[in-house]
Amino acid sequence: MRSLRFFWTYITFRKDLLVLMLTVSAVVTAAELYIPWIVMNAIDAVVEHRSMEQLNTWAIQGVVLVAGFYVLHAVMIRIDAQLILRCSYNLRRRLYAHIIGQGLPFFERYQTGELIHRAVTDTDAFDEDIEDLFSELPFDFLTLVGVTVFMAILDIKMALFVVVFMAINAGFAWYLGRPLLNLEKSIQSTGARLTARFQESISGIRTVQSFANEDVELARLDVDNREILKKELKEGKIESVMEPMADSMTMLGLVLVVWYGGAQIIDGNLTIGALVAFIAYMEILAEPLEELEGYYRDYLGCRAMAERIQDLFDEDEAVPDDGEQVVGEGSIEIAFKDVGFSYEARRKGLVEGISFAAKPGEVLAIVGRNGAGKSTLLNLLQRFYDPDEGQITASGTDLRQFDLTAWRKSVGVMSQDTFLFHGSILDNIAYGNPEANLETVTDAARTSGLAELAEKFPNGLETIVGERGSRVSGGERQRISLARLFLNDPKIVLLDEPTAHLDGEALRGTLESIRELTKTRTTIVVSHHLELVEQADKVIFLENGVMSAMGAHAELLSENRAYRALWKNQIPRETRVQRMRRNMENQVEA
Repeated sequence: MRSLRFFWTYITFRKDLLVLMLTVSAVVTAAELYIPWIVMNAIDAVVEHRSMEQLNTWAIQGVVLVAGFYVLHAVMIRIDAQLILRCSYNLRRRLYAHIIGQGLPFFERYQTGELIHRAVTDTDAFDEDIEDLFSELPFDFLTLVGVTVFMAILDIKMALFVVVFMAINAGFAWYLGRPLLNLEKSIQSTGARLTARFQESISGIRTVQSFANEDVELARLDVDNREILKKELKEGKIESVMEPMADSMTMLGLVLVVWYGGAQIIDGNLTIGALVAFIAYMEILAEPLEELEGYYRDYLGCRAMAERIQDLFDEDEAVPDDGEQVVGEGSIEIAFKDVGFSYEARRKGLVEGISFAAKPGEVLAIVGRNGAGKSTLLNLLQRFYDPDEGQITASGTDLRQFDLTAWRKSVGVMSQDTFLFHGSILDNIAYGNPEANLETVTDAARTSGLAELAEKFPNGLETIVGERGSRVSGGERQRISLARLFLNDPKIVLLDEPTAHLDGEALRGTLESIRELTKTRTTIVVSHHLELVEQADKVIFLENGVMSAMGAHAELLSENRAYRALWKNQIPRETRVQRMRRNMENQVEA
C-alpha cells in the first residue's frame, strides 16, 4: 500500500497530462489494431473476390491509417516524456525540501553520504525504472486488451488458448522474479552504506593520508562493494532464466497458433485472411509479452525505490513552525526561565533549571567545561531544538510563537568552524542576504576587517574559497563569518568559540571586530578564551548542565574556586612565571 500511495502521488502531479496521454494512447492503440483487420479484408478480397477495386480501397485506408498512427504515436511519446519528466522534477523537489526542512536530530541519525545516495541515486533509479515502465505500459496494456478482443472476434477458441498461455507465462515470470524485490532493496541499502563510507573517506582525506591508511579505507569500502557484486550476480542469474523463457514461450505460442489455425482453414472454419490477421495480432501481442518480464523487473525496482524514498517522507523531525509572531523592529531581550533539555541519546537532562536574562547592548558569556551544556543553550536559542521544560522568551514572547524563518533571520551566529560554500568570498558574505548589492557587501567586508586581508589574494574579494573554505586560513574564515553578521545586521548575536583557532594578529583583529559588532546588540558568547570572556558584562558558569554561578568575571574569579580552576591554564600561568622569577631573584640576592 505504501508503494501504491507513492506511485499515485508521483503520477498525479500532472493529472492533465496523465489524462491526455491515456486518451492519445487509446486512439493510437485503436489505429494499430485496425491495420491487421484491413489486411484481413484485403487478403480475403483478393482470394475470394479477386477484386482490384476492393484491394485499392483497403490499401488507401491502410496508408492513411499508418500515417495517422505515426503522427499520433509521436504525440503520445512526447506527452509521455513531458509527464514523466515533470513528475520526476516534482519528486526531487519535494524530497530535497523535505530533507532540508528536517531538524538537527534527523541529520544526527543519518550519515551525509547515505542521505545523498537516497536523494540522488535512489531517485535516479526510480526515474529510470518508472520511465521504462510507464512510457509504454499504458499503450501495451491497451494493446493487450484490444488484441484479445479482436482475436476473440476472429476465433474464440484460439483467443482463449492465447489468454491461458499468457497467464501461464506471467505466472512463471512472477514465480521466478519473486526474489528480485528484496535483492533490489538490499543492493540499494548496501549502496547507500558504501556511498556514506566513501563520502566520509573523502571528507577526512587529510587524516587518512596522514596516517597512511589508504589501504585500510579501501578495505572498508571493498566489504560493501563485494556485497553489492554478490547480490547483483544473484540478480543476473535470475534474469538469465526469466528473459529466455519469455522469448521461448512467445515463439512456442506462435507455432501452436499456426498449427491450429491451419487445421481450421482445412476444415473451412477460418479464412486465410483471418489466419493472417490472427498471426499479425500475435506479432503485435508478442512485443508486450516479451516486455512482460522487463515490466515486472521495472515494477519491482520502482517498488523497492519507492519504499526507500517513502521511508524518508514518513520521517518528520522538523521543528514545529506554527508560530505567526513577527520579530519587531526594536531591540530584543532574551530570557531563559527554568529551561531543561536533554538529547534523545541521553537518559538524564543535559541542562536543568537554567534561568537568566540578556539585555540589548549587553554581552553575556557562558562558560564551563566540555559537555556542560554551553552549545546546547545556543542551539535552543536558534530553535534547532525546543526545551523539554521551561520557556525561552524574546522580549516576553515565547520563541515558539515566532515564525521560525523570521526568528532565525533575526539571530546571527559565528562558530569556531565557519562553514563556507564553494564560491567567492563575496558570495559567502552575501549568503544570508543574497539580495544585497555589491557596495553593501563590500562595506560589510571592510567593517569586519576582511577587505584588508583579502588584498593579498590576486582576485581580492572575488577569490574562490574552495570546498568548505579550504583555500583560506582560519582567521580569514572567521572574518568572512563576521562580515556575514555585519551584512545581516541581526538583533541577537551568538558567538560559539569564535576565536578557538586564532592567535596573534588574527586574534587581535577578530576581537576588535567582535567588539564593534556587539556594541548595541544582545550578545551571548560561549568561549574558553579568557580575553573574550573578560569583555562580557555578565558570566554564567555551567557545571554538569546546571548554572553554578552568575556574575561579573572578576567577581567569580575571586569568589568561586571551581570557576578560578577553569582558567588556571590561562591566568595562573603568568603568576607562576612571576613566582619563579621572584624565587630566582631571591636566590641571587642571597
